[in-house]
Amino acid sequence: LQHQPLARGRKPCGRRPRRKVIYAAGRKARDYFRRRKWNIAREFVNISFHLEYREIKNIVDAAAGDFLAGRADEILIAYHRYVKAQISRIEIVPLLPLAPPKTEAAHARVKYIFQPTVHEVVDVFYPKYLHTKVTLALAEAMASEQGQRMVAMTNATDNAGEMIDYLTLHFNKARQAAITKEILEVVSGAEALKSR
Repeated sequence: LQHQPLARGRKPCGRRPRRKVIYAAGRKARDYFRRRKWNIAREFVNISFHLEYREIKNIVDAAAGDFLAGRADEILIAYHRYVKAQISRIEIVPLLPLAPPKTEAAHARVKYIFQPTVHEVVDVFYPKYLHTKVTLALAEAMASEQGQRMVAMTNATDNAGEMIDYLTLHFNKARQAAITKEILEVVSGAEALKSR
């Protein structure tokens, strides 16, 4: 799952094992992987900028459904993480299966009592966790894209300003040269009349 193409020669998932497929979220992601002949299992190309719940639910349901059906061993999310307007970093984070947190040995021995059961808690919170992770990835990718667009437009505006300054200076020099030439012609004509 990703919103923007992964550029600069870095492959999103390393080598191409047999069971890796792409869930392309966004037109650019789909086009990127199509050009590279990757197996695109699902396409989600009309994602609104407001990240509506049903759109993200469709992505999560497709990924989780394929994982639970055994069609995927692992689900990773690859996206551009927003750092600042000019910079975004490619992030590849695991979505499924959920890995247990790395804890210290002393904390690992503590047994907690869950009411309701652990399975009931996981059944309620795990879909919300997946939805949040996908929403975060898409929001970060969109923020990164908007930051890149802002930088591109700022650069274009600065370049246009520099070009305007250069052309204005060039035009003013040409106009000044024409005025100087006309003044010289008038003075030369006046001098010629005086010398007669």
